Amino acid sequence: SLDKTFNDFGYAFYSNGQYSGNAGHDVTTDKEGRIIVVGKYKSGIVDTSSIDMAIWRYTPNGLLDTTFNGKGFATHTGAPGPNGTDIANGVVIDANGKIVVCGTCEEDANGRDMFIWRYNTDGTLDTIFNGIGYVSHNNAGGSAIPDDFGSAIALDKSGRILVAGRSNA
Repeated sequence: SLDKTFNDFGYAFYSNGQYSGNAGHDVTTDKEGRIIVVGKYKSGIVDTSSIDMAIWRYTPNGLLDTTFNGKGFATHTGAPGPNGTDIANGVVIDANGKIVVCGTCEEDANGRDMFIWRYNTDGTLDTIFNGIGYVSHNNAGGSAIPDDFGSAIALDKSGRILVAGRSNA
């Protein structure tokens, strides 16, 4: 049976009350036992261009942690272009407690880029990482219209970022 001491329900969820398109794609915990979920966030009902990469952080007892970005979650959109779809697929916590996320960002007709974002523990982009808080890679497969996806992420024992995914060949 569900553990009712966890968020009074035995499960945690997030709903912005507008669209059922919010989804978690990966989860991890930090050294304080907080639960970090990454995925996608849909801010509008009709506008399909408003799918953003999302990070939610929950306390160990399953409540949204409002010390994270003031509301318990952070989103990012428009890294390569203002109207693309940005989705997080993998998450890992580095030795300094920073949240490292991989995924994809859709530019437009030019395809998708593999992305890595790094967030501080307070829910803000870590602008020390590549000077802006994220880095992209496109056209790994050499295709005319590149589609590059980061699907899973890990850190090696030296703290280097490893990303698995796919690319058009």
